Amino acid sequence: MKQIEEYFPRELLERFGASVAEAGVHAEAAVAEVIARLEALGGERMTAPVGPGKWSPLQVADHLHRVNVLAIDGIRRVSEGEEPVRTERGHVGADGGLVVSLAAAEPVAEPVFARVAADLRRSTAALVEAAAQAEGVGLAATVVNVNPFFGELTPLDSVRMAALHARHHIRNHLCE
Repeated sequence: MKQIEEYFPRELLERFGASVAEAGVHAEAAVAEVIARLEALGGERMTAPVGPGKWSPLQVADHLHRVNVLAIDGIRRVSEGEEPVRTERGHVGADGGLVVSLAAAEPVAEPVFARVAADLRRSTAALVEAAAQAEGVGLAATVVNVNPFFGELTPLDSVRMAALHARHHIRNHLCE
């Protein structure tokens, strides 16, 4: 796998809203689409890996939730005076897919749809709330997360990233 040399352009994030509220609308809409697509796939297809050695569509949704939790934790850490966790740049796999090795973002082996859907909705709303609170205490321009593909993220960028991340997986792993 080849590590990316430069972070992706910020313009890709910026299209997901100029404020935390706007970015939250984008993130919540993307999550609603993820859940709708899972429902449309049905039980067997949502739990079958999308390819050899790949996650199932339901595991992708669980992964989205777990990444939201990591982003919330980053905001909390910085709000409490700690440094954001600095992850190394991501990689491009042999199939051209984006690859990150982050154990806390790995989905569970056998997720349950109702729980994943509830967790994903809840963590998305909690991320929007955490970002708004961070901005409210003066952290709007502060780096709270370091993404392996976009680099340093503010609270707003963290919510934008949730929207972009969900859209990425919709395009790549939740298509019919």
